Amino acid sequence: MTAPTIKRPENAAGLYLCWDEHMLFSAPLRTSVAVVDATFSDLRTTVLPKLYGSHPDFCRIDWRKVQWFCGDQMFSPRADLTLAQHAIPEGALLRFRTPGLEGVRGSCG
Repeated sequence: MTAPTIKRPENAAGLYLCWDEHMLFSAPLRTSVAVVDATFSDLRTTVLPKLYGSHPDFCRIDWRKVQWFCGDQMFSPRADLTLAQHAIPEGALLRFRTPGLEGVRGSCG
């Protein structure tokens, strides 16, 4: 198995990620992950820790309970499928909610 392509040309749209109700990150973060190559497992185990790992609650996420959204549309991802196979286009806003973790130590709940 080969690693997903992370570096993209300068004009590539990439993907925008947002952890709902976590205002240490006040706006979606852009990543240059290639939606064609990266699986959802790659996103969760490689990309998200790099972007959000500094948050004090990141290590407390119960990934089985996370709610995923592409824009405003909720969906249930499969770890083995690529982002493209989930119909997530380049430049999309991918959001996730973590029930039970609303802000730093519950500050938004």
